[in-house]
Amino acid sequence: MTEDPPPETDPRLQPIGGRSAQVATATRGRVVVFGGTGVFGQLAAQLTREQGVPVTITGRDARRGERIARRLGVEFRTASLREPDSIDAALDGAVVAVNCIGPFQEQPLIILGHCLARGVHYADISDSREHARRVRELAIAAQPDQITVMPGLSTVPCISGCLVRWAAARLDRIDRVLIALAPGNRNPRGAATIASLLTSAGDHFTVPAADGWREVAGWTEPERVDFGKPMGPRIVRLVDSPDYDLLPPVVGAAAVEFKAGLELRLLNAGVASCARPRDSERRRRLARVARLLSLPLYPFGTPRGCLLVIVTGRRDGRTMEVRGRVLASSRPLGPVVVATPAAVAAARLATGALTVRGLVSPFGWCEPDALFDELRNRGAQVDLTVSQVT
Repeated sequence: MTEDPPPETDPRLQPIGGRSAQVATATRGRVVVFGGTGVFGQLAAQLTREQGVPVTITGRDARRGERIARRLGVEFRTASLREPDSIDAALDGAVVAVNCIGPFQEQPLIILGHCLARGVHYADISDSREHARRVRELAIAAQPDQITVMPGLSTVPCISGCLVRWAAARLDRIDRVLIALAPGNRNPRGAATIASLLTSAGDHFTVPAADGWREVAGWTEPERVDFGKPMGPRIVRLVDSPDYDLLPPVVGAAAVEFKAGLELRLLNAGVASCARPRDSERRRRLARVARLLSLPLYPFGTPRGCLLVIVTGRRDGRTMEVRGRVLASSRPLGPVVVATPAAVAAARLATGALTVRGLVSPFGWCEPDALFDELRNRGAQVDLTVSQVT
């Protein structure tokens, strides 16, 4: 399934940074997945390969990498961020690079730098606000007009942004956007998910509000949200997210909040306690304890995960609520949902189906309904509803 490049007249689809998208000659070639021996990297490679695109995966452990590559039917090359020359060598023969090496928060932009120098398209699955900012800054400074740079092709901010775009098209005015994430405790990356959420526990950051920007603390402002069957209600709290920087052009002067809640009440309360101390070092110590406690709790809970977006606003003088939900109901599906946007975008770039160039919004490279179909084709449940608030 392919589409024409997004129209330049729609500001919601413009590349981040304000430059107009440029259409370049279609290319065909290999995709290299950095971090391809990890959970998400393996899935990104597999999903890309299933679309008929040749794939190379990278990793630090050659023996393990070769074994995984044989199973996936792809090539393997040894590469490490600690050895920049290995990153450059891994890009030989590639037209697209997908960065699946986490954590992203403080990761140096070595892969992106080599991609810009070589003229290789770049995508990553980062959900880190700080990493997304650094990628945008470097790409804007480089002004690439022959390649595509797309950070954040993951559940957040890609899928969350597409759900908001879908809702925005059905409202005249948006008042509030709530993005809520409910990861399952028994998904394959449960401990890593908890660690990622803990990075903003107690930290101060800014979020869009109706009257400008306001400062908040991570993992505060609890709210009970019903994720629907079979998830049920969960207490969610504020976490930092790239959505805060990317969504204002779509939603205008609306409040945007991204909240998450862990499945086990004990862990949910434990993470919230990490946000209370004012001393940052004490918060970090508590966060380490919470991560350690999460490991023996892995067998408890379910593998189900859910992303819910609730957008409230006005249409024809009436108050409306638009809900978009992506549900992964079984163990393998959570990571599949995470990896799908990057795999689909990488295959389209490699085959020439995606020709928009420059720094591109993670939710501006395809139509929302097309991405929802890709998720459904891989087993995820996508529910979209519009209702009047009485």
